[in-house]
Amino acid sequence: MDSLLNEKKKFIRHVLSNAPPGKISDLISNLKTIFGSNAIIQNFIEDIISNYNEDNYILIPFENNEYIIICKESKSGNLYLHPNLKILANVNHLKRKLIDTTPLVKLNHSDILEKYREVCNNKLKEYVDIYYKKWNEHQIENYPTVNIGAKHGLNVKCASSVYASECENKYNLFFLICCDRYYLKNFQ
Repeated sequence: MDSLLNEKKKFIRHVLSNAPPGKISDLISNLKTIFGSNAIIQNFIEDIISNYNEDNYILIPFENNEYIIICKESKSGNLYLHPNLKILANVNHLKRKLIDTTPLVKLNHSDILEKYREVCNNKLKEYVDIYYKKWNEHQIENYPTVNIGAKHGLNVKCASSVYASECENKYNLFFLICCDRYYLKNFQ
């Protein structure tokens, strides 16, 4: 019985870990149909999806065009840090939704490292605003009739952050830019 369960888990891990972007929810639905909604399988799927989201830097919408970047660098226990807003977010990995947030009480690194992080984060934000969030003429040359930001036009959701950690008296800064750009007419 255990070997059958292990084979199921191995199959599920392989399918979900190699899922193409945008198809994960369909695969989860199909796997639940095939294997049922057994609690052991359900919990295993949730763990795999959590890892998938972290490995693929999934963006979870927050508020005011802010996103929580799901990644190993932002993970603190079962919560994810948004260093700019100084909050910890609890997310539902299967639905890719924010459950709740709590204020960040204490940083896991020194104040001087936080100052470096903030300066780098401000520069990264300027860079992202110029080169990622706005569509320039070069980026739309293949779409001459496009309306940027229109219902069926080019859209972008973008987040960036600098995460800090301290290990053996060494400062580490992780620069992350996550950007989803899409032209909705491609999906009609």
